[in-house]
Amino acid sequence: MRSFVIIPVLMVGMVLQTAVFGNFSLVAGKVDILLLILVSWNIHKDDLANYLWAIFAGLLFVIYSSTPVLLPIFAYILVTFLTRKIKSMTYHMPIFLLILSTLVGSIVFYGLFLAQIWVFSGFQVDINAMFWSIAVPSLFLDLVLVLPANSVVKEFVKISDPNVEIL
Repeated sequence: MRSFVIIPVLMVGMVLQTAVFGNFSLVAGKVDILLLILVSWNIHKDDLANYLWAIFAGLLFVIYSSTPVLLPIFAYILVTFLTRKIKSMTYHMPIFLLILSTLVGSIVFYGLFLAQIWVFSGFQVDINAMFWSIAVPSLFLDLVLVLPANSVVKEFVKISDPNVEIL
């Protein structure tokens, strides 16, 4: 039952993303709190249920943004997979893992969304301008906020499993 602690954490993260951080933007990029929560949770807790939390986060994102249903779910599952793969392939230095996983996760997440806009829009889209005005500022904001998000998520991981080894 303690492993379900992440559900309210993701819900509060979605509320913070829409109500608080949704008002702050850099050029056209905004921070993705759900991505930061998932990356931090995957780094600190190695469990196959993380894919279930990725699906839940994707559904929360779909409810908020009205994007195609499968795109955020697939993006968060892919971010979860890549974070777990990066953790297994690299030395377990928490700051390095956080930054690398956030970097890769943000690039994958925003890359999938930019590809979806480019493929499924019926008009000419300047991908280069979208990349530099949306993806890069969002990546910067994600990297700025990954450490505070990690410190909060780390405490909830300790609540969910007191025996887990925190990096």
